[in-house]
Amino acid sequence: MRLINNVKDKFSDDVGGVFLKSAALQFFFWMAVSTGNYFTVFMQDIGYSTSRVGIVNSIISAVGIVATTSWGIVSDKIGSIKRVVAICIIGTVALFPLIPIVGEATLGALPLLVVTAPICFFFRNPTGALLDNWLVRSSAEKRLNFGAIRAFGSFSFALAGVSLSFILPKTGVGLTFFLSPALLIITFLLCLTVKDSDRGRSREKSKLKVSVLFKNYYYVAYLIFFLGMNLALMCNYAFLPYLVQSVGASNSQVGFVTGYRGLLEIPMLLLVATLRRRFPLYKLVIGAGLLFSTESLLQGLVSNNLIQVIMVTTFSGLANGLLIAGGANYIYSLAPEGLKATAQTIVVSAASCAGIFGNAFGGFVIEAIGIDRFYLTLGLVLVCVTALYAFSFVLGKKVLKIPQGEQYGQI
Repeated sequence: MRLINNVKDKFSDDVGGVFLKSAALQFFFWMAVSTGNYFTVFMQDIGYSTSRVGIVNSIISAVGIVATTSWGIVSDKIGSIKRVVAICIIGTVALFPLIPIVGEATLGALPLLVVTAPICFFFRNPTGALLDNWLVRSSAEKRLNFGAIRAFGSFSFALAGVSLSFILPKTGVGLTFFLSPALLIITFLLCLTVKDSDRGRSREKSKLKVSVLFKNYYYVAYLIFFLGMNLALMCNYAFLPYLVQSVGASNSQVGFVTGYRGLLEIPMLLLVATLRRRFPLYKLVIGAGLLFSTESLLQGLVSNNLIQVIMVTTFSGLANGLLIAGGANYIYSLAPEGLKATAQTIVVSAASCAGIFGNAFGGFVIEAIGIDRFYLTLGLVLVCVTALYAFSFVLGKKVLKIPQGEQYGQI
């Protein structure tokens, strides 16, 4: 028996064991995320207008800025991303089912949903970025292909989205607020079996100040790019149910679109390791920006039915794959040890900052110009932001003479 246990322990710590556990962790986490991705649809179903949906989502984005940055700093200070991921999962499991229970209830003139949802998303929103950062570190230490590990998450995200498109028209979206926490419980149990990265569980607290990151030209350039890009992307994703509804489909069928998008992430995730041998990471990020631009422009110009909406989403699926692996690795390579989780969560907080303005005004813009012109506008914003980011490298290298980034090593 002791021999068998020794073999099991050895396998659990070797490269194959780490890969399988990490892949399983990604699989169930992103299935839970996909299943819990119907908050906007829920607000539609209880009668919220596009402007009101936008305001609620902007409040959640504002909370996300504080939450994501705070959890990232905590994980670097205590030397454990794993513990913070576990705490965030527990908080989400406890609070997410309260959203449909609260529903349309009010406390005086204040809708309880406006209070409950931001508290829940304080735990939910940072988890994905922290999990990716944790597994990027582990992959670097074990010389694993993070893209291949993350592909399991994209597959489960797609599987859940497509499956729910058949189920939810019969059950209603309220089911997702209980199913997603159930999947997160499995994720939590898997989380306990995966070791913290060697660097992540270091007992030596980080002595570096966050200001170090903002002295890095290429990190700041990426941060500004990510902020501008997500000004459009957060609107693209948040108001997708309205686009689906505008072409004559049920808003609960949005899972077909998100599922297909998740499926298209997989080829790029698997190819990133090969692509980065031919192209620097920042060029992969620029490529993602161009693909996102194409998707939003085409949604505004040619999408007239659900099939066309799904087909056009091909571009954002491929873009997501590039950005998930390429962007996470690029941030990792730019940040010094002791600030890697903080660097990642600051970038995610930038997306939340963009979401405040994008969601707050997006609903009003849709009411004013219509959903088609809205997506066309998002595409033009993405084109401009990507072009400026590409120019930042010309400015940095040719004019300011700042050496190209990725100072802290490739993965």
